[in-house]
Amino acid sequence: MQCLSNQKQIGVLMAVYAGENKDMLPAHDCNINIQEGKGKWQDMLFALYDPRTFYSFDNPLDRDFAHYDDRRSNRTWRPYGIFACPAEPFQGSKDGPNYGGVKHYLSNKYVSQNTPTGIWDPSKLEDGRNLFATRFLPRVKNPSSVMHVLDGHRQISSGALWETGIHMKKYINYKEPSPASLGELNSGPAYRHQNKRGLNTLMVDGHAKPMLAKDIPSAFNSAGGQFWSGVIP
Repeated sequence: MQCLSNQKQIGVLMAVYAGENKDMLPAHDCNINIQEGKGKWQDMLFALYDPRTFYSFDNPLDRDFAHYDDRRSNRTWRPYGIFACPAEPFQGSKDGPNYGGVKHYLSNKYVSQNTPTGIWDPSKLEDGRNLFATRFLPRVKNPSSVMHVLDGHRQISSGALWETGIHMKKYINYKEPSPASLGELNSGPAYRHQNKRGLNTLMVDGHAKPMLAKDIPSAFNSAGGQFWSGVIP
C-alpha cells in the first residue's frame, strides 16, 4: 500500500511540474543541463516535494541525485521519501565505478525522452518511434492507459545507467538485450509485489494501480502496447 501511495504522490508532483512548465512533463534526465546530464526526473520532482537545502543544492549545476541519500554522514544509500519503495532493499553509491546509484521507480521513456520536444530522436525523423513519444501532456491520447512510472530494479552497472523503463518488458529490470526468456523476466526483482508476481504502476493521468507481470505488454508495438505509448501520431 505504501508503494502505491508513493506513486500517487509522484503523480501529483508530475501534475504540478507540468502545470509550471507549459504542460511539459519532466525528461528522464538533463532537465537542468543537457551537456552534463544534470537534473534527473526525480530531482525535478524532489525540488517540489522537499525544498529544504541539501548539499547538492549549493550550485544549480550540481542539482543531480538530490533525491538520493549519499551525502550525509549517516547516509542510507537509498532514495529519499516517496522515491524509495519499502519493498525494494536494493541500494548503493552513486559515485566511483558504480556511478548512477539505484532507482526504485523508473519513468516511461515514451513520455520522458530528454529531447527538446520529447520525441524519440530528432536526428532520425524516419525512426517510427518518434510518432509515439512526447513530453507534451495534451498529446497523450489516453492518459489513463499510458504508464508514466513503474516499479524498477535499476542496477548500478556500466551498461544500464538510464532512469527509464523502456518499451520492452526486459528493460524493467535492466536486462540488456539477451536470450532471456519471458519466464525469467516475469520473476525479476522489479516484480516485488503481489507475491513477487507483479509491480505497481503510475499512469499519466495520475492514478496508480497494481499489475501482474503477465499483464504487462512486452513492447510498445505488441498487443496492448498503448501501455507504453498512447501518443496521438
